[in-house]
Amino acid sequence: MMRVRLAKVVGLITLFSLLGTSMVLAKVVNKTVAVVNNEIITLEDFNKKTGPMIEQYRQAYKGADAEEKLKEMKKEMLNQMVEEKLLRQEAKKQNIIVTKQDIQKGVDEVKKRFNPNNNYQEYKDELKRQGYTEKVFENDIKEQLMVMKLIDKEIKSKAVLPTEAEVQKYYDEHKKELKQDEQVRARHILVRVEEKADLKTQSAALKKIQEVQAKIKKGGDFSALAKEYSEDPGSKENGGDLGFFTKETMVPEFSKAAFALKPGQVSDVVKTSFGYHLIKVEETKPAKQLALEDEVPVGQGKNVKIKEYVQNMLYQQSMEKQFEGWLKDLKGKSKIETHELE
Repeated sequence: MMRVRLAKVVGLITLFSLLGTSMVLAKVVNKTVAVVNNEIITLEDFNKKTGPMIEQYRQAYKGADAEEKLKEMKKEMLNQMVEEKLLRQEAKKQNIIVTKQDIQKGVDEVKKRFNPNNNYQEYKDELKRQGYTEKVFENDIKEQLMVMKLIDKEIKSKAVLPTEAEVQKYYDEHKKELKQDEQVRARHILVRVEEKADLKTQSAALKKIQEVQAKIKKGGDFSALAKEYSEDPGSKENGGDLGFFTKETMVPEFSKAAFALKPGQVSDVVKTSFGYHLIKVEETKPAKQLALEDEVPVGQGKNVKIKEYVQNMLYQQSMEKQFEGWLKDLKGKSKIETHELE
């Protein structure tokens, strides 16, 4: 898949992550940290864009080499800001057009993260805390959308899908990675109880699941009992059906019990961090080598064929390579100065 770097250069950090940090940045001496074709990037600009991420980094990394790693990260972030500045300049130079509707869609996407009460007052307050007016922020979104269209024009429109032979070659070289693990399709009935619950609460939950277990042993329908007694909102209405899953998908105790069952069998009571479960396996799928025509899940209930997955991945890699080359040429034609960060 296309590396994250390209998305960052385009400026999506600002569009989707800048607001909502609830972090007030201290005023700093507004010195210049970079100059890109006579346009400057100030230390205040740098801190405004990267401050929250740097703070998260400081909290995540400790130890002797933490400051050296932070220094390298700051250098990379400044490089990304320089590249973003270059791309915005090129978009303006090529007179890339975005519509008012496009800009409003970008604004609306950001607003989704805020409470709509009082005409999005929370959104306006956050803009103010970050040093933006609504007009300035809308212009920032406009320039980011211009860059996206620039990349569509210079990279995506010229990219070529990989050939059948290229897809086949990749598949042949990566067969070991393209395997489907053993899967089971199971239903479960859950009686929730916290791990740290007192003995009385634990005993009550265990008694409840054992009562359901007794009904199953007397011939009760597992699906119907799941709808009546299960406390898992994600599967309750589907009769406890969890669909197909691999061993790594579920917590170890659950997987161990489920994968030990044959279709039609029901487990004994299983204890996990969620509470007490009864598990019934409906179907099993053995591990197998995936063929190009086999489908794999890609999220949100969607499946794609291995062939399409590989084709898209190679296409994304090709675009990334083209982007790197094009950006390198753009840098070569530009005058760029960067200064040491503290």
